[in-house]
Amino acid sequence: MLVAFDIDGTIDADPPVFLSLMQALRAAGSTFVITTGIAGPTVVPQDITDKATYLQALGFGQAYDQLVVLPEPHDENKAAWLKANNADLLVDNDKENAKAAAGICQVLVPWQTRKS
Repeated sequence: MLVAFDIDGTIDADPPVFLSLMQALRAAGSTFVITTGIAGPTVVPQDITDKATYLQALGFGQAYDQLVVLPEPHDENKAAWLKANNADLLVDNDKENAKAAAGICQVLVPWQTRKS
């Protein structure tokens, strides 16, 4: 199973909970991808480095298989990536991202951190 997690407002809202969830699903054979966005139309290498450094600081250095940093518009770009990679699940706090992905894969929106 390919599972995609968002960082901002999702993983960083409660790192221990999401790390435990990721570890449990990984033990069951899942592959983890972090799909996150940046402000602006173009991703540069520093954006990827910054996100990786942030994940490391949160304790997720070895918890994921791939880091995907996407430009705006996040909802369209995340949905396109999920579809192209046959993702099974997206965990994201942004309802627009969830709506865009709803026809592609299962979507979990952590209620406490949801963003309209």
